[in-house]
Amino acid sequence: MHISLALVCYAASLFSSTVGNQTWGVTSSSDAADGQTFDYIVVGGGLSGITVAARLSENPALRILLIEAGGDNRTNPEVYNIFAFGQAYGGPLDWNWPTDMGRNEAGGKTLGGSSSINGGTWTRGVKAQYDAFSDLLEPWERSVGWNWDSLFGYMKKAESFSPPDAQQLEKGANSVPSFHGTSGPVHSAFLDAMYAGPQQKALLATVPKLTGIEYCKDLTGGMPNCVSMTPFSVNAHDHDNRSSSAAAYLTPVENIRKGWLTLVNHMGTKILFQNNSTIPHVATGVEFARTNGTGERFTAYARKEVIVSAGSIQTPAFLQLSGIGDSNLLEPLGIETVIDLKTVGRNLQEQTSSILAAHGHNTTAPDLSDAIAFPNLYQLFGSSGKAEAQKIHSSLDRLASSQANSALNADALREIFEVQAKLIIENNAPVLEVFQIIGYP
Repeated sequence: MHISLALVCYAASLFSSTVGNQTWGVTSSSDAADGQTFDYIVVGGGLSGITVAARLSENPALRILLIEAGGDNRTNPEVYNIFAFGQAYGGPLDWNWPTDMGRNEAGGKTLGGSSSINGGTWTRGVKAQYDAFSDLLEPWERSVGWNWDSLFGYMKKAESFSPPDAQQLEKGANSVPSFHGTSGPVHSAFLDAMYAGPQQKALLATVPKLTGIEYCKDLTGGMPNCVSMTPFSVNAHDHDNRSSSAAAYLTPVENIRKGWLTLVNHMGTKILFQNNSTIPHVATGVEFARTNGTGERFTAYARKEVIVSAGSIQTPAFLQLSGIGDSNLLEPLGIETVIDLKTVGRNLQEQTSSILAAHGHNTTAPDLSDAIAFPNLYQLFGSSGKAEAQKIHSSLDRLASSQANSALNADALREIFEVQAKLIIENNAPVLEVFQIIGYP
């Protein structure tokens, strides 16, 4: 079984066209990219897209085009002020996708994607969860290092952590230096305005008594099955402003990377292929349009690759518009099927959220939560934990059959569910995140 973490479409070589208008920096002008040829075109300027574009642009011989549907809102307080968390939801910086259940799904529609509007909590998963990638990969894929030991080094390489000062230590902050990087582009730190009220310390004291979960100094070392105070993706050297992917990877270099053009307020509408009927399919560029939906289409060409990094919702939609998806869905919509790949747009798994609210007397406390607990199955259910584990294991076949469709068969789903169940039952992966938000909404 293969897991596609990113789609890379290899492009045919094209002759370079004469560069006109703006050739680097950030622009909303269609003319800057229309008819131009780049080495790489990255569709989606969110967390991963900006990171990929930035790494590619380190080579001054390359020309990179990054296309982002949202605008450049780095100077908007709803973006740079971490304490404005939640204010962007439902507004122009939020995709606010409607669902068939009558609820809306939030997502960052701005440069930096959701890293520009989320809560900014700086945590990492369980070591075994990263190692589990290899359980679903082919042997040659496993050999490149899809595991915790390999990825942990890259996590630290991306990070510039500011350790807690004396006042923050007094409020409960702590850290393990070996878990953090100190010279990466993405900043992490405890907030100067950390809340010192009784609620946070009460959570740290109460959760262990209720669940048996232990306190730990730092959640980021691959063993987060504990309760602790967490840092945020903020820059302690810049007034605790948010360190989004845009602030981390674009802002420091946008005026010096002359080969990197970022086109905002535009959406990719489809991948262009050399010949739709020739296998293997070779991408030659991207058709794009203004996000405001005026209907006019533009084209940019790629010498090397088209990289699709538009997020878990927009990526499958873009692939389907490009003719990559379930032909039974595409053809009734008048979309020519290029690759009949029925798994596109299927098997999305989302987290649930349960909220308990109470009125308090302190209305001035920051909204963000510093204290977070990650109990496992046995800590959550106590004496009935083993029975719940047995229920999970005995239900795998039924769950796989009930969720199977033309995209994924029951055997494939069973394999995925088996990996997830093993993490929960045998590796004690947390099944719940417990935290407080003071004064929100």
